Amino acid sequence: MNGKIAFSSNRTGNADVYVMNPDGSSQTSLTTNPADDCCPAWSADGRRIVFVSTRDGNPQIYVMNADGTAQTRLTNNSVNDSFPSWSPDGTRIAFIRSLGPRSGDVYVMNADGTGQMNLTNNTPGDFPADFSTAWSPDGTKIAFSRSLSDTNQEIYSMNADGSGRQALTSNGVISRLPNWSPDGTKIAFDRGPAGSADIYVMNADGSGQTNLTNNGGQIDQEAAWSPDGTKIVFVSVRAGNYEIFVMNADGTGQTQLTVPGHRDGRPDWGPLSIVPGTARVTLTPAAAENPVGTNHTVTATVTDTLGQPMPSVTVQFMVEGSVSAAGSCTTNVNGQCDVTYPGPQLPGADLITAYPDLNDNNMEDANELAGTATKAWLLLTSTPGLVTGGGHILASDSIHEIAFGFNARSTVNGFSGHCTVIDPSRQPETMIECVDVTALVQTPNPGGGGTATFFGNATVTGSM
Repeated sequence: MNGKIAFSSNRTGNADVYVMNPDGSSQTSLTTNPADDCCPAWSADGRRIVFVSTRDGNPQIYVMNADGTAQTRLTNNSVNDSFPSWSPDGTRIAFIRSLGPRSGDVYVMNADGTGQMNLTNNTPGDFPADFSTAWSPDGTKIAFSRSLSDTNQEIYSMNADGSGRQALTSNGVISRLPNWSPDGTKIAFDRGPAGSADIYVMNADGSGQTNLTNNGGQIDQEAAWSPDGTKIVFVSVRAGNYEIFVMNADGTGQTQLTVPGHRDGRPDWGPLSIVPGTARVTLTPAAAENPVGTNHTVTATVTDTLGQPMPSVTVQFMVEGSVSAAGSCTTNVNGQCDVTYPGPQLPGADLITAYPDLNDNNMEDANELAGTATKAWLLLTSTPGLVTGGGHILASDSIHEIAFGFNARSTVNGFSGHCTVIDPSRQPETMIECVDVTALVQTPNPGGGGTATFFGNATVTGSM
């Protein structure tokens, strides 16, 4: 579903990031920095916005929550970083790094700013130079603009690792700012000779270029699709200044959203926001049985109030019962992640609880609904046979020796056996005596020999 439109505006004297409803109402500033904040881009889950700011000097990449809180710097260098876009799973960000005039490369980094990698490696100060990035909805490709001369820019695409680079347009004019349709079949962009532009759409392979605005030499630019693919938001100067318009995906119904008098631009249409909505965790399997001494994996699925999967959500786990454990994982594009923990050596049961930590505060809040699952740990399946043995091992005090002896038998008629352990290093001296055998498991090794484990009840110096 279609959520809010993020955009930049200089209506207060400098550029800030704003959001508004799809009909242009409720225009609200998210940033109020005296420097310039611009070029917002929504994460696919609607929880975060990446943007560009000069608040610390030169243009750098920042991220914030959808309500404008937690504004955090991601890049930190002396060159210019701009044109950010999210990977659909929310784990990476593509952006442009420019060293100066006629310079620009496509970079990718992790969502926390680490792992910055140059994908195009152009020669600084000479063409080609890249700018603007757009990640495909399936996460496999990145579209970008490439300047081939001062008067010629074309749309290119490449695999998300930088390989397979190819030109999608060869128009000989300025074709720039690609934006993928939600189903990945089309790309919107602006095209025209210097000083004019129209909004076009084309197939993802560059074919079928169609002019949607036909605005007679004016400037229509900076197109972005609505999340449901039925509309396109864009910027036009037809009202005398740079203002934001919206139209149907076929170019009809062009409607102005912002009021003349200042410069508005770089719109990006977010999904229906789940902030501060409710998220729910469902655990699978809901109930399971495992042999003792093995591992158990549980899968968490996080969904929003509409039942849609939520990627990039931290899930906090807690295990209580025969095992005490805690952990976390981050959901993938399908809203799922796994946690694995080791089971006990003896039979028992666990209660597993997990909740979606939407604000990463390590606390379960009212809108973060937990899910539960149960786990039963059972004895291993017994194997027939007889094991016996005994000996001494050095006690922890490195002085005394612990003596032990055992025998255990498993037959079709049941189990029998006995064991004794005497530990003289403890005061008073500790003796363990097995009173029965409830299971016997023998595991042969491929090269000979093997291991045996038996289970049962015992007394410790006379007490069960």
